[in-house]
Amino acid sequence: MTAKYLKTYSLDTKKRLKLPTDLVDYYKGIQNKILYRAYGNTPLSDAQKQFNRYVSQVRCTVERTFGVLKRLYGLGKARYLGLARNRARVSLIVMAHNLKRGANIQRAC
Repeated sequence: MTAKYLKTYSLDTKKRLKLPTDLVDYYKGIQNKILYRAYGNTPLSDAQKQFNRYVSQVRCTVERTFGVLKRLYGLGKARYLGLARNRARVSLIVMAHNLKRGANIQRAC
């Protein structure tokens, strides 16, 4: 299916057709930001290596923060039943992490 084919149908028709998510994401302009990987005897191109370097800088910051929250504050599992209680718990933990981080940054200056 091409984008031209998709333009002829309404949104309800797209939902009924149950198109593959890759095709729908492509049609909406959403891009995959996962790192490229070399398979077998096909090495990565220079553009793919550059993309991996760019994306890994952002992922490093985000993944490190989530790792700290999971390791030190126990965010690997939901502790309570119900979305509201878990949302409150996560909010308090993130506030505590930000206060601790802010104090460490201020102490370093």
